[in-house]
Amino acid sequence: MPERPSHDPEPSDPGLMAAGRSLSLPMRSVLVCRFFLDLTTEETADALGISPGTVKSRQSRALDRLRDHLEVAP
Repeated sequence: MPERPSHDPEPSDPGLMAAGRSLSLPMRSVLVCRFFLDLTTEETADALGISPGTVKSRQSRALDRLRDHLEVAP
């Protein structure tokens, strides 16, 4: 298995952390697998016991919600 990158356990953006906490656990789980553990869609699906299509759907909805939550008001 390829080596996974290590990440700082204390993210420097509290706004991002708050936005992440606003997501459902299934959405957060997909984002953690995809972006923090650098798993592929297929690896994420296997790890979470869901289909690749569900991974893609949850990832898309989660990223949309993060974008909405993190938008800067004019």
